[in-house]
Amino acid sequence: MKPAVTLHVPVSQWWRPGRRYRTVDSEEVPRAAGVLISSLDANLRQSFLLLRRARGDFHGHWAFPGGGIEQEETPLMGAWREACEEIDAARFLKGRSSLAYWEALPISDGFQCYRAGVFGEFDPTLNEEHDDFIWTTYDQLPEPMHPNAKAILDYLHKPY
Repeated sequence: MKPAVTLHVPVSQWWRPGRRYRTVDSEEVPRAAGVLISSLDANLRQSFLLLRRARGDFHGHWAFPGGGIEQEETPLMGAWREACEEIDAARFLKGRSSLAYWEALPISDGFQCYRAGVFGEFDPTLNEEHDDFIWTTYDQLPEPMHPNAKAILDYLHKPY
């Protein structure tokens, strides 16, 4: 995996049709995209929002909001659309002062993940694709984890 690239993209422009953002210098073309939402508490403990899939190939697995990139979408647009569909992200993230950063992470097995840092945990509104959510730390990850989500969290947790 290549190192992360920080994006400086105004929240109001994440989903605009026709906009193109280069996110990761990679020859791999992502087929799916998602958002790892992380939060820091007052003690600087980092937690991650994970969703449990209610159906499909990875039924019962914990993962980030995400899914397939549609035709004419960039990975960034696909990740934002999926987050809006799956957890009503627009309600929690768009234009809020609670959004600390937005960055692209390395592509893992055709999955482009972005990380959104927020100040404080929130209770997402889940759609029918998920039946539960959890804010958790790396050392308390639930099982089973989706392989791409686990690979990305392992990458972020490794010592430099």
